[in-house]
Amino acid sequence: MTREEGKLVPDKSRFPNGLTPLSTYMHSLGVKFGLYSDEGTHTCGNYPGSLGFEETDALTFINWGVD
Repeated sequence: MTREEGKLVPDKSRFPNGLTPLSTYMHSLGVKFGLYSDEGTHTCGNYPGSLGFEETDALTFINWGVD
């Protein structure tokens, strides 16, 4: 995941269609779809954290269908 123009963007090589289709598929199986972020600048996996982008990231997760 990267951040472009202030918004989180999924890795296109791992998720070429984005995360919404994955969310839809998981929900069709009756599974909840969860993601995590970090209150700092980076997650423990060295992906962008939400510091300063909390509202934007929350809305992005909602748009992707994250539970």
